[in-house]
Amino acid sequence: PLIGFAYAVRRVSLTAIGLLQYVAPTLQFLIGVLILREPFNAERAIGFVIIWIGLAVFASEGLLRSRRMAAAAQAA
Repeated sequence: PLIGFAYAVRRVSLTAIGLLQYVAPTLQFLIGVLILREPFNAERAIGFVIIWIGLAVFASEGLLRSRRMAAAAQAA
C-alpha cells in the first residue's frame, strides 16, 4: 500500500493530499461516536466543526486560485 501511495501522490497536488489526510481520522471519529457510542460532548463538537470550517476555507481558496489561473491561461 505504501508503494502505491508513493506512486500516486506524485500525480496529485499537495493541497489535495493534505485535505485527504483528514478523511481517515474523520471516518475513525464517526465510527467511534456513531457505532461504538463513545462520549462526544459540546467542546469536542465545537473543535470538530472549527477544524472542518478551516479546511473548507483552505480548500475553497485553493479552488478559487486554480480557477483564476485557468482563466488567465485561457485568456493568454
